[in-house]
Amino acid sequence: MQSEICILLCILIFIPRTLRIYLYRLNLYNVEILMCMFKYIFILFLIVFPNFTKSQHICFVVSDALSGEAIQGAVIIHNNETAVSNAAGYACLQFSGNMQVAIMHEMYQTKAIDIPAGMDTLVHVYMQYHSLSEVQVSDTLWIRNKVRHAQYLTPNSINKTLNALGEADVIKQLALLPGVSGGREGKSEIYVRGGELDQNLILIDGAPVFLSSHLNGYISAVNTDIVKYANFYSLYIPARLGGRLSSVLDITTFDGDNQKHNQSIDIGLLTSRLSLNGPIIKNKLTYSVSGRVNYHGLYFLIKAWLIQDDIYEKDYVFENNFFYGDVHTKVSYKPNTRHQFWFNYYRAFDLLTANGYYSSDYKEGRDIEQLKLLHTNEFATLGWQYLSAAGLYVKQSVRYSGFNTLNKEYSEYQISHSDSRLMSMRGGVTDLSYQASVNYQANNALYLEAGIQWQNTRNIGIQYFGGVSDSVGKPLVYTQLDASGQNIMSGAAYGEVTYKLTSWEMKAGLRMMSYLPHKQWRYQPEPRVQLSYFGFDKIILSGGYTRTSQLVSILPNGAGSVTQDYILLSSDSIPAQTADQIYTDAAFSLPFGIQLVATAYMKSMENMLYFQYVEINPETVLLLQKQLMNGGIGKVLGTELAVSYKYAQIGISGSYEYMDNMRSFVRLNNGRAFPATNSIKHATKWDFNWEVSSKIHLSAHFEMHSGAAFTLPNGFVNSNNFMYQYYALENMNSARKPLYHRLDVGMQHITTTKRGHIRRWNFHIYNVYARQNPEIMYYTNNKLKGASILSFTPSLSYGIKF
Repeated sequence: MQSEICILLCILIFIPRTLRIYLYRLNLYNVEILMCMFKYIFILFLIVFPNFTKSQHICFVVSDALSGEAIQGAVIIHNNETAVSNAAGYACLQFSGNMQVAIMHEMYQTKAIDIPAGMDTLVHVYMQYHSLSEVQVSDTLWIRNKVRHAQYLTPNSINKTLNALGEADVIKQLALLPGVSGGREGKSEIYVRGGELDQNLILIDGAPVFLSSHLNGYISAVNTDIVKYANFYSLYIPARLGGRLSSVLDITTFDGDNQKHNQSIDIGLLTSRLSLNGPIIKNKLTYSVSGRVNYHGLYFLIKAWLIQDDIYEKDYVFENNFFYGDVHTKVSYKPNTRHQFWFNYYRAFDLLTANGYYSSDYKEGRDIEQLKLLHTNEFATLGWQYLSAAGLYVKQSVRYSGFNTLNKEYSEYQISHSDSRLMSMRGGVTDLSYQASVNYQANNALYLEAGIQWQNTRNIGIQYFGGVSDSVGKPLVYTQLDASGQNIMSGAAYGEVTYKLTSWEMKAGLRMMSYLPHKQWRYQPEPRVQLSYFGFDKIILSGGYTRTSQLVSILPNGAGSVTQDYILLSSDSIPAQTADQIYTDAAFSLPFGIQLVATAYMKSMENMLYFQYVEINPETVLLLQKQLMNGGIGKVLGTELAVSYKYAQIGISGSYEYMDNMRSFVRLNNGRAFPATNSIKHATKWDFNWEVSSKIHLSAHFEMHSGAAFTLPNGFVNSNNFMYQYYALENMNSARKPLYHRLDVGMQHITTTKRGHIRRWNFHIYNVYARQNPEIMYYTNNKLKGASILSFTPSLSYGIKF
C-alpha cells in the first residue's frame, strides 16, 4: 500500500511542478489558475484515499487466453455489485470474506472465479473466445449500460458492417448509429446530432487525427486491423476528453500477441492489407505492424464521378492516377504485471496526379491541365500505465500529430489563352501534447478520476507561389504569398466523480480549459453531469448536461475535384466555439429479447464559423478573413427511437430520428435562421444480421431519410471546366434534395484450414436496387440537375490469418 501512496504523492508534487517550470521557460507566466485547480482536484484524492486504504480490494486484469491482449468491456459481477474493465482490462471490486465473481463478455465464454478472504492483489483472468454469440449477450450489454454511457465497437462488429466499396470502416459504422448521419455518398464522414463535420474528434491511443480519411474521403484513415476497441461518446463526454463539440471517437490499438506470431492478409477491389504481430520476448515485449495500399480501382470511381456528359465537352479527356497507403507500428513492453510502456507510430500518404487535355486535333495546338496533390498524415505516442492492487490506475503519455498538404497545378493553354500558368501551395498543422491521469476506485460506489493536459498546436498557414507566362515563356505575373501561421497553447485540468448506489448512478465532472491565442490567457469551464436511475425492473432512465469547447476548426474547400481543407485555430478575433447539450433517455428491456431506447436532446452552439466554398488562389487566400464569418449560433432539437431484437443467432435493429437543425449568422441570410448544410429532418435505419452457422454470416442494411438541405443560388459562376460554384448570402439552404433511400446486402464466409489458418470471404452489394440518390447539385445550361456518385456497387474481398 505504501507504494501506491508514494506514486500518488509523486504525481501531486512532481508533475505540476515540472509542467509549470516548462511553461515558465516558454515565457508563459500566467498559469497559476491552471496549477491551482490541478492541486485542488487532487486534494480530493488525499482526503478520500486514507479513508479507504484499510478496505479490502480485489482488482482484476482481464485478458484474452490466447493472445494475452487486454479485454475492455468485460462485466465483473458479485451479488448486486458490478464493475466494467477499461482499455487496460482493469477493474476492481471491494469485498469482505470469501466471494465468487462471474466475468462476462459478449465475445468470450463466461467465467466464474472463487476469491478467498484476505487476498488483496491483482487477479489475472484469461477468457476463452467463442465464435457464435450466446443468448446471454443481451444481458451482458444490458448490465454494461448501467455503468457506461457510450457506444462500444469491436473489430468483430466493424468487419461485419456493410460498407460502400467493401472496405471495413469504423467511421462508416458510426454512420449506422442513431443520432449519426453520414456525409457525402460513400465517404467516411459523420455528422453527430446536428454538429458539423469538423466537430468530431478522433483519437488513436490518445493522439488526435486531423485528417480522418484518405484523399477524396472514400477510405477512412483508420485501418481496421489496428483497432482493438473503439469507444464513441456523443451525449455524456468524459471530462478527460475534450476539444470538439459533437463527439469523440477514442480508439485503442492492438499491443500484439505475447505468445505467438500472427499474420493476416486481406485483398479487396480497392485495397490490400497486411498485418503482423507477435512476441519479441514472450509475455513481456510485443510488436504489431499493419499497413495497406490501394491500386487503380479507385481510378474508375473518381472518373465516373467527375466525367459527366452534360458537364464536360465531348472532346475533353480527363485522366488521373490515385495512390494512397498507410502503416502503423506499435511496440509494447510489460516488465511485470503492473507496469506497461508503449510506443506507436502511424504515417499515411495520398498522392493524386491528374491530366486533362482536348483530344481533338486542333491546328493551333492543345489545352493541357496538370494537377499533383500530396497529403501526409502522421502521429506518434509514447505512454506508460500502472495498475495497482488497491484500485489505483495511473496513465501518462506524450503525443505528436501532424498533417501536411502540397498542391501543384500547371496549365498550358495553346488554344484559348496562349499562355501557361503555374501554382504551388503548401499547408499543414502540427500538434504536441502531454496528458497525465489518475483513476481511483475508493469502494464499490465511488470512482474518482483526475488529470492534466497540455497541448501546443501550430498551423503553418498557406504558402503560395504562382505565375503566368506568355506564349514564348516570358514571365508576365508572379505572385508569392506566405500567409502567417497560427500558434495556440492550451492546457486543461479535469476531475470526475462517479457515485453508484443500488438504484442510482451519478457522474459529475469539470474540465477547466485554458488557452493562449496571443498574449493573454483565456479560460473556458466545461462542466458535465449525468444522473441514471435503474430502480425499476429492466428500465434505465438517464439525463444529463454537457458543455464542450473547440479550438481547432477545419474549413472545407470543396470547389475542385478534390477537397483542400484549411485548418484554422482560435485567436483573439475568433473565440473558441462552445456547445451546451441537455439530454434524456430511457432504455427498456422488453420480453422476447427486445430492447427499446428513446432519446431526446437539445443542443446550443455559439461562435460557429461559416466559410464559403471557393477555390484557393492568391485572391481568396488574401481575403480569407473576409470570407470567414464567425459568431454564428446553432440550435438543434432532436428525438430518437431505437429498437433491437436478438434471438439465438438472429439480430434485428432499427431506429427513427427527427432533428431540427438551424443556424444563424448576422451577415448571412439577412440575419434570419436557416437550416444547417446537409441537415436532415427525418431518418430511419434498419439492420439485419443472421449467423447461419460458424461459417456463414448474412447481413442487410436499409436506410431512408429526407433530402439534405442545400442552397439554390441567386447567381452562379463557372469556376472551372466541369463544376459550377455558388455564392449566395440569402435564402440559405432553402431547398432540399430528393428523398434518399438504399438497401445493402452482404455475406461473410469463414473457414478454418487443417493447419488452423482462418480464411474469410466478404461479398457486399451497395445500393442493391440502384437508387439514383443525387449527391451533387449543379447548373448546366441554366438548369439545375443532380448527379449521383454511387449506384449498384458490388465488392469482393478475401482475407487469411495464419
